Amino acid sequence: MPPEQSADLRDYYNKHTKTDRLDSKVLARLPLLHPEGLHREDALGPGDELKRAVKIRSGMVHRRTACMARLDSLLEILGPAWIAALGSDMTLTALRFLARYANPVSVKRLGKTRLAAFFRRSSRRAWGDERAAAVIEAAQTTLRLWGPDGGGLDFDALSADIAAEARLALTLTDEINGFDKRIAALYDKADPAGIVRSVPGAGRVCAPQILGRLGDPRRFANLAAIRSFAGLVPAADSSGQANGRGALTKATHYILRDILRDTDAHVITEAQGRAIVAERYTVPPEVRAARRKVTRHRHPRRNERNERAKTGVATRSKASPVPQPA
Repeated sequence: MPPEQSADLRDYYNKHTKTDRLDSKVLARLPLLHPEGLHREDALGPGDELKRAVKIRSGMVHRRTACMARLDSLLEILGPAWIAALGSDMTLTALRFLARYANPVSVKRLGKTRLAAFFRRSSRRAWGDERAAAVIEAAQTTLRLWGPDGGGLDFDALSADIAAEARLALTLTDEINGFDKRIAALYDKADPAGIVRSVPGAGRVCAPQILGRLGDPRRFANLAAIRSFAGLVPAADSSGQANGRGALTKATHYILRDILRDTDAHVITEAQGRAIVAERYTVPPEVRAARRKVTRHRHPRRNERNERAKTGVATRSKASPVPQPA
């Protein structure tokens, strides 16, 4: 291996290697290097109940999102009409249906009347005959596409996989609902005045997440310290002639950065969030250009040579001898 590649490989491994001995030395010398930056910490840290609860809930939401993505992929095998009939948001009624009747043969055998009755019971009459007809049509489309016997596609095996993912999503939903009640009680105890919840965009879900991740806000000296903890600081972009600020850094607490809500605390998608930013919080190009700080470094002799070069006047250095007439 060439020496350059060997050095790069060693640097890579050193970058991702953690040594307790080095960490202990750094931590031991911090009071000597920066004593004014130390603050007493009386919180429980990982032992705090609200912090644990919001972290567990966040993990469950991610796992449920992964289940939804796998369900979309499995339903695509049956045919695109299934997602259109059940809805891409995968409500509880859709998950209960998939946990029991994901086989198109079973759906056709069930019939529109009994399927509509199931939908009405499960959705409290939000779904009915129209939704049942759409699902029956999706099942018939699948049977026309693959044939009554599946044409090599095992309907029983595929429906079993879909049912497993649907049951897992339902279980996670029940657990998340239980944690929501527990977190609400813990948040009311930790913030009885509702200060965090009063922030625009921080509602019933966001406020406990923010407070649980931050811990005691009084442990931060100022707002800049909270921004540093959350990573909500711009990246520096400077060179010899310019000094500017870039986008928000990625070195942040992902929960504090990725909570997508509007100013009314409603859940939004990434596209909706970008639209809100473009409409309300985008700095116009002319304002950005006016506020951009440009620093030009002047070099007297270099500038003189450049000016003479533009005008066609020859230049000589001090060390060059001046030719004498013969």
